[in-house]
Amino acid sequence: MYYLFYLVLASSAMAEFFTTSYKGTGLPILPGPVKFLPEMLSVAYATFVVVAGLRQKFSSVPVKYLLVSGMIVVIIVCGVLVNDVAPGPVLAGMRYYLRALPFLFFPAVMKLQDWQLRRYLNFILALCFFQVPLSIYQRYHLETHGLSTGDGVMGTLMDSGGLSLFLICVMCVLSAAVVRGLLGRTAFLAIFVILVVPISINETKVTAFLLPPALLATFLVASEPGRRVRVFLSGLAVIAIGGAVFVPLYNYLNKLNTPAEEQFTIDQVFTDKFLSGYLESHSSVGRAEKGHVGRVDALVVPLKILSADPIKFAFGLGIGNVGNSSLGAAFTGKYQKAYGPFVEGFSSGTFLLEVGVVGFTLILLLHFMVLQDALFVARHDKELTGVIAAGWVGVSIVVIPGMFYTSIHVVEAFSYCYWFFSGLIVTRRLALSVQKSREVREVAQAKRVRTSHPLSGPDAAS
Repeated sequence: MYYLFYLVLASSAMAEFFTTSYKGTGLPILPGPVKFLPEMLSVAYATFVVVAGLRQKFSSVPVKYLLVSGMIVVIIVCGVLVNDVAPGPVLAGMRYYLRALPFLFFPAVMKLQDWQLRRYLNFILALCFFQVPLSIYQRYHLETHGLSTGDGVMGTLMDSGGLSLFLICVMCVLSAAVVRGLLGRTAFLAIFVILVVPISINETKVTAFLLPPALLATFLVASEPGRRVRVFLSGLAVIAIGGAVFVPLYNYLNKLNTPAEEQFTIDQVFTDKFLSGYLESHSSVGRAEKGHVGRVDALVVPLKILSADPIKFAFGLGIGNVGNSSLGAAFTGKYQKAYGPFVEGFSSGTFLLEVGVVGFTLILLLHFMVLQDALFVARHDKELTGVIAAGWVGVSIVVIPGMFYTSIHVVEAFSYCYWFFSGLIVTRRLALSVQKSREVREVAQAKRVRTSHPLSGPDAAS
């Protein structure tokens, strides 16, 4: 299963790119069914996790994650039953909600060594490097065809915002590695600047909001208490270097093939005028256009829709019952036409409408549990998993707000990598907690021995 995970990483990052063409992006040279390879591998890993977990009595699996994951599955089943969702949308929904779940528990049933994890990380970094020339070509293709948006710059992940968030998360792990001394400063800066290029030329505005706090949090968590001021200043310097690449590229490309009245620079993104229109478009059911719904509207409108029925408010409209599907009409939800604009491009709107307030709350709880465990492991583990955990604090700062920015859950590479390394961290948290409890018991037992035998040991000879 260790070697098979390379196929999981490669297929989740590239299968859709090599089987479909979307917005002029993609190189469909493989048969269409190949894009389902990640899901087929998920079934294999789910079987392995269940069999190995039963054999080990799930002793290395944190109970709280089993409980929350189980509750999410129950909510999904209830939503399907109360809404009488057709089999097609259910299957389409399962692709997004459950495909990566086995990888949260995979590290708990298969002990991975640091050299194996290091090879996984290097492989992911190689996949990131591949995105750079491809993204440049995609931007060139857009410009030569007179298109003014960077939305078609997706790399192989087939999602512009997803590509940017994925690369920012990789930067966070690299930042933790350089602070902990596992990566040289020169190599880090070179890799960092290279990875900034794709997120600059695809004009992902959220980069300006998420990259600085994610990197700074990673630098601080990864550093020792006595070095945090110096490390914080180093983090600011890294962000300044990234800004020196990002801002000029963003501003220049935004002006190309863009009407004068629609042009804006990255500093204008922070103005009240831009944010008010970007976050809230005053859309409503029947009066919303796909791609023009504000981030706030993607929360407010679904809540208004669900509030009319307490059952739907709790369990939603059923997985796959609102979203669109590339598999055809038989797999598209019956509410897609009515509510589709509020789920297209937003994980938050999708989760609210399809699994309800209770389901979305549990999903958020699961992410915050991962963040909490990442902080613990980063403080107590100085090995490679501790480095990844420090980076995962920054990753969490990207992922949790990212659900309100884009459809982060549909980006396959993101889902598989996030839940695998999250599983690694929560498994390590449990191991550290068990080890600490054992040490506390040993100390307490030693004290009881000394108390019951006060003259034992070196003092007894006197």
